[in-house]
Amino acid sequence: MPIRNNPFGVGFSGEEKWVEGELRCQCCALPFAARYNSADPVPPTWCPQCVDHHPAPHEPLPQRLARAEAHSAVYKQRMVTMARALSATRRELRHVAAEIDHARRDGRQQAAAAYESRDELQEVLVAVAREHVPARGACSCGKRVCPTAAAIDGSGRAGRRVRTAAEDLEMREYD
Repeated sequence: MPIRNNPFGVGFSGEEKWVEGELRCQCCALPFAARYNSADPVPPTWCPQCVDHHPAPHEPLPQRLARAEAHSAVYKQRMVTMARALSATRRELRHVAAEIDHARRDGRQQAAAAYESRDELQEVLVAVAREHVPARGACSCGKRVCPTAAAIDGSGRAGRRVRTAAEDLEMREYD
């Protein structure tokens, strides 16, 4: 008969199984990292900061009160630390948000500059295309074989865009 896993934490070789994970303290309700033996009937319920502040059975009242006061001081200090961390995180968040806004404005300005540059280049190309219109076997510049007209005609999408823009300008001039 083969050996099976023991549900009580003992492995094949008889070694203890240790479990690591994040638990929530039943005292302060904060998460804490814990490493415990899975054979233990109950995993730890208190974080390391709270363990020392819980009373032992049959402890006298003055000692209980002293423990509670010490626990309260530790708890308040943790709250102050968390409040400071929260403030620092909020400051960092505001800084990052400002950087994002600045980057967006920069991006919009760069896009506007790119569109303006594109429009200027298109105007130059349209002016060149107007000077090199093929007509009756020759180019309007006077050359029989014009490399500029051939480049505009043979440049695919860019040439179509230039020709379309030139035609749009001509239509505006006639209107």
